[in-house]
Amino acid sequence: MRTVPRDGRGRAPSYVVSAVLTALAALSGCVAAAPSNEWLAPPSGVQLVAQEESHDFGTVENGPVVTHTFKLRNLGPNTIDIASVTSACGCTAVLASSPQLAPGQEGGVEVALDTYKLSGEQAKTVTVRSNDPVRPELALTLHGIVATDVRATPGRIYLGRLPAGAVVSQHVDVKLARPDVQITGVSTESGRFAVETTPLDAPLRGVRVRVTLLPTATTGTFDDRIIVTSTSQRQPQISIPVLGTIERQEVYARRRGDDTGSR
Repeated sequence: MRTVPRDGRGRAPSYVVSAVLTALAALSGCVAAAPSNEWLAPPSGVQLVAQEESHDFGTVENGPVVTHTFKLRNLGPNTIDIASVTSACGCTAVLASSPQLAPGQEGGVEVALDTYKLSGEQAKTVTVRSNDPVRPELALTLHGIVATDVRATPGRIYLGRLPAGAVVSQHVDVKLARPDVQITGVSTESGRFAVETTPLDAPLRGVRVRVTLLPTATTGTFDDRIIVTSTSQRQPQISIPVLGTIERQEVYARRRGDDTGSR
């Protein structure tokens, strides 16, 4: 397992992306020279096997990109054709070898997990589809813990479609994992919302943030943020998305009427 650090808090910088792409290109078509003694014993008749079907990346700080290569081997008498590699939401996976593995040949799948918006226990599954006659789908799991000091539950607020002038409230709990961390502020990026905070009930530490859409909010689709600042060194600020659409009264009423009539 290796981690790729970030440049700031946005996307991974271009030189990191280039480095990863270069590494993947170098791996393309690679065949392991010597067999390993640590491979899993496959079910009867299975040709395509993984050295490990589950990899624990341990505990990492929130922010870097965690990568791991799952090694594959064709133990059967016929060529294996890998048709696709698909990943679960939150990670990416690419085939880091030839899509055709001759008998005895090894390949690999490179999995990358961006931890920037993650916290707590994580488990992401990658599915390798092939012409294996017994097991056409091989599941590989990357799991571990992303350490955080400040965590929002849920991670975002979706208000849906609302008529202009509506007053709607939802809340999100911001929890603190360490006793030496304090929340220093809660604010919004726009004037669409009012924000109120109340302490969480013991033994939890943190605040409940209630977000109320103001009746003066302008129409249109919005993608705002609730900004929570704290004394945490690794998470001095977290951003909670607030999404929705405000429609004019006549548009909202017409759409609601159409929805009712179609039932």
